[in-house]
Amino acid sequence: DKCEEEWSFIRSAPIPVEPGKVYFVATKMKIYNVVRSHIKIEAYIENEGKWISLEPYVPYGKTGSSDWCTYYGIVVIPDGVTSIRVTLNAGWVLDPSQGPAITWFDDIQVYGPIESWFYGEQR
Repeated sequence: DKCEEEWSFIRSAPIPVEPGKVYFVATKMKIYNVVRSHIKIEAYIENEGKWISLEPYVPYGKTGSSDWCTYYGIVVIPDGVTSIRVTLNAGWVLDPSQGPAITWFDDIQVYGPIESWFYGEQR
């Protein structure tokens, strides 16, 4: 019997940002029996009136089970974007014989804008 691949997610309220600037995203996450849990940053393109996904996901997508780990990402805000939101994506069941998929998130932070020296850009 194949499990359905379906996301469970929660979105934050919009967070004001500056276009063209760089932001640092951090989260703590613990997983049990999941496929591809992660945090996604979405950006609101004001002149188009729509939300788009930014890369990278934080972390890119964790599968399996793990204790608490801290994950980080650097996000560049595109031109025309004045707010972002954080979307917590909890993945689906990896192994039905092991029970439900569970993802815990904690201490989600968005810092910025940050200076280029912080993330290694050469001056």
